[in-house]
Amino acid sequence: MQKKGSAQLIAALEASGRDVDPDAREEAKLRAGTDDAVRRALAEHYRRIRQPAQAGRWGIVFPGWARPHEVAQLRLWLAGTADRGDYVRRSLSLAASTPLPHAVADLSDPALRERRPGARRETVAEVSGCVATALLAAVALVPVVGIGKVIVDGLAGVRSADGPVLVVTAAVLLGLALVFGLIRTVRPRLGLDPTFLQMRAAELMTTRPREGRAMLRALVAVDDTDTARHALVDDARRRGRPAEAARWGCTIAGLTTAEERSAYADVLLSGERPAYADDRLLDASRVPYDDPSAGDVDAVRALLGVRPPRPPVDLPPPDGGPRMRFLLLALLSIPVGAGVIVWSDAAPRVIASLSLAFTAGMWTVLFAIAAVQHPRRPATGLMSTAIVSAIATGAAVVFAFV
Repeated sequence: MQKKGSAQLIAALEASGRDVDPDAREEAKLRAGTDDAVRRALAEHYRRIRQPAQAGRWGIVFPGWARPHEVAQLRLWLAGTADRGDYVRRSLSLAASTPLPHAVADLSDPALRERRPGARRETVAEVSGCVATALLAAVALVPVVGIGKVIVDGLAGVRSADGPVLVVTAAVLLGLALVFGLIRTVRPRLGLDPTFLQMRAAELMTTRPREGRAMLRALVAVDDTDTARHALVDDARRRGRPAEAARWGCTIAGLTTAEERSAYADVLLSGERPAYADDRLLDASRVPYDDPSAGDVDAVRALLGVRPPRPPVDLPPPDGGPRMRFLLLALLSIPVGAGVIVWSDAAPRVIASLSLAFTAGMWTVLFAIAAVQHPRRPATGLMSTAIVSAIATGAAVVFAFV
């Protein structure tokens, strides 16, 4: 797709009706975060085609532009997309330094609503960290070259004079890489209070119940404590909707009654295609894909006349090979061998050959195990690699002592 200029995008969006170029619409969404003219044209476009939630989504940043019903529909839409991240800012395509519009700010964690003056420093720190990582990755080639030179010289039976310098440099750089990686891992980041959305949804249930229910339904997918499901069940019972109570509570053992499950089954069977009632059950109740018989789901299936599914089977990794970290750990024998060559009186040729032999031997074992665990097509390639590694192991051992 050829990119359009802002004027072309605005002209395309101003076309009447719903037949606007979908590529232009999608490109406008990507540009709206940095181009106010495109954002306003996108908001006007959605207003013309009578999609108030989307009109509010793109136009709420302009003071006084969004109409009350557009703001109301936007809030309902945002509540239905709630997750553990900064979903409000992300949905509105706002920069990190832009405060959230007041009309929707209460849907986001206070820690994420207003970016502090230090937000730019955080961004600079992120960029600096990325640059430092790239530089460190480039410098990390030095240890590889240095250790490789020591091993190659050792295979030739020579203990190079600059070996100690190379090995020490390699050790220092690898140590810095490890320390930097640990700092990047444990560096605190601006996060979301995992309990905020639950509390906010509970508050909305008393003031804006439609938004509260929408937020709770969205949280079902990201809530590990089933708090959202319990709240939805309680709300359905207060409103006298037994089928709705069973819809959200059937995945929790003992939470729903037989009458509620029966009412839910009647709703599922009332569709145009009763044969797909089980699919509707999985989708409507958001049953965990890795536990299709969670809680009382099978009790609902029995009312539908559907057999419980077979228990999930643990499948092998899709690549069918050994894990990369084990292959990399096997390479540690090479820098260890380089250190022994530099600081011991052992024969360089023997040490270098045995270091390579150990790595090749470990790879032989890893690929052979992977070939046994992953039958059929991947086994041929894995076993071939294991055989090649075994041959390399034998050749390295013979070279060490001949």
